[in-house]
Amino acid sequence: MKLTKNKLEELIYELSKTPFVNEKEWNDRLRVTDAFRKIKENKEYTTALMTHYSFRNKNLNKIISEITKRDISEALSLHTIEAYPPESTREHMDAFSHLTLNILLEDDFEGGYIYINGEKINGLRERGDYLMYNGSKEPHSVTPVIKGKRKSLIVWYGRKRELI
Repeated sequence: MKLTKNKLEELIYELSKTPFVNEKEWNDRLRVTDAFRKIKENKEYTTALMTHYSFRNKNLNKIISEITKRDISEALSLHTIEAYPPESTREHMDAFSHLTLNILLEDDFEGGYIYINGEKINGLRERGDYLMYNGSKEPHSVTPVIKGKRKSLIVWYGRKRELI
């Protein structure tokens, strides 16, 4: 899937205005899942730069909700991953992410192929390309970046809330 050029530029602009996650928000996220502690402290999945953002930008939240068709209140994490040679992400699952949104923000790189369920995904190569998958059930990884910078916006959503 691919965002329009205008929608991608709007998303990047809003992301640039979005504050980083503060300590209170981080601690609230830790209450939901211990996976954030592993990401922050151990770099268990990747050595790439991870930047965590707040959910306080209503315009960005709206854009993301339009893409995922999910309410942003169900989101667990909003972060970017910047990978430079020879960084990669080992195969893993996203613990509590029942929906993972991955939007490619930079495309001036070589290597850095994403694999889901052991299969190479050919569609995440140009700015604005995105995919959604069940991060808690589908193992995924990114091969080493060989040249340039690979940058993605990642949003994790928890299990969809259902009314009884």
